[in-house]
Amino acid sequence: MLLRDNKLIIYVAFLLCFQSWLMSSQSLVFQETVQNSTLLSGQRYVVFIYHFTNKGSDVIKINKIELTCGCSSYEFDKQVIAPGEKGTINIKVDTLGNIGRREIGAAIETDEKCDPYTLRGIITKPKYMTVTPRMLRWQLGDEMKRKRFLVSLEILDKNQTPLHIKDVVVNHEYFDVLVEPIEAGKRYFVYVRPKQAIECADEIKVITDPEEPPEGLRVIVYVSEKRDKL
Repeated sequence: MLLRDNKLIIYVAFLLCFQSWLMSSQSLVFQETVQNSTLLSGQRYVVFIYHFTNKGSDVIKINKIELTCGCSSYEFDKQVIAPGEKGTINIKVDTLGNIGRREIGAAIETDEKCDPYTLRGIITKPKYMTVTPRMLRWQLGDEMKRKRFLVSLEILDKNQTPLHIKDVVVNHEYFDVLVEPIEAGKRYFVYVRPKQAIECADEIKVITDPEEPPEGLRVIVYVSEKRDKL
């Protein structure tokens, strides 16, 4: 009796393990599940292309694809994949406003009895332009002398595409600006001076050609009341 019970327990355990194996078995085989991309000159969008093959013996249908970021979208060339058939999933990412490293993900659900397939895309967006300082201030009662900030630019890509300052935009025209190249395509001084000795504030936007980042970089300038030192 005890031997029979042991055999029954082993049999049930085997069925559970077999069922678990079926649930975890995935028939779509991707060439890569993780891809990397570094943005180049003026580039805003990245497209990751994932190639896969149905290595199983059954037809597979893609039911749903969920993305981790609203800045991304997807498309695939076929929803139903026959055994041995190949396909692709494209994920497009809008990188506007991002600098540094960013990661997006996707979960692909099929009609298989298995966990979703997961894909990752890693984007690196170098900081091609720096501005120092990011704020200039004058005080009422002082002379409204010219002040300056430094714009430093980097080479953008393997083709050695240089950046140039295309424009310096002042929103409300409270200030005069003058751009002086130190080393064309690499470093520039931008001189700023208030037009009048009045309280005011503005934002100066530095736009490059190619535009990098696409939305430009901003410097805050303002004139304020003089505060006595304690």
